[in-house]
Amino acid sequence: MSDQYPSNLDQSSLASSSESDRRPIATRQKRWSQKTSHFLSQKNIQPNHISVLGACFGIAAGCLFAFTGFAQSIEYLNISAGSIAMRLLFLLGACCVQFRLLCNMFDGMVAIERGISSRIGAIFNEVPDRISDIAILVGLGYAYQSSPTLGYVAAIMAIMTAYIRVMGKVAGGEKIQQHFSGWMDKSKRMFFVTTTTLWLVFIPTDWYFEFYHIGIIGWLLLFILIGCTTTSLRRLFLIMRDLRAIDLQERNS
Repeated sequence: MSDQYPSNLDQSSLASSSESDRRPIATRQKRWSQKTSHFLSQKNIQPNHISVLGACFGIAAGCLFAFTGFAQSIEYLNISAGSIAMRLLFLLGACCVQFRLLCNMFDGMVAIERGISSRIGAIFNEVPDRISDIAILVGLGYAYQSSPTLGYVAAIMAIMTAYIRVMGKVAGGEKIQQHFSGWMDKSKRMFFVTTTTLWLVFIPTDWYFEFYHIGIIGWLLLFILIGCTTTSLRRLFLIMRDLRAIDLQERNS
């Protein structure tokens, strides 16, 4: 959320608008996150660069997860189920997911602190996020004992949750706030991804089970797919309710 905005435009109203449409994240209020944001601001780190870095972490996570599946066919690598190498890939992937989330948080915090929120920054705030979602979920689809089909469909539904949210804002303009509600929003998706992949790092090899020809990661993707579907429907319902209320208010005024 950045790029210096031309001085002839009302930047203060732009900043207040972006604040009201920010995803509620409790970690923003933590002292360590505010200190980190202040440090990045003092170093003149551009929020857009932080957003792009977040996408890079998302792509890295997806590649690491996918490699746990591809590496099975590369004999000399000796990456088998439960091996140290496979556990390390899942661990590094989980770390990249969390670094992606940190970048998603700090880009907005830095933009607000430096007062350089902009419309171009809004594009950087959304597009790298969607790239990260696709990379991580599709990468999980190619992970060990997973399903590429579930990875692609889960990625589509994750994009749909964001698409409905943004389209609600486009339809309602300044009269409606973005809806970040739903039990499978971005932060929760990444929470389940992180906890599941970390679980695979520490469990015994015997616990790497398959059920209906898919393993733990495949069932995680199915869980995310169902959650994203219900989240999309909930957001759509809330947006339609708000838009009807706006239409009714305008007709009666």
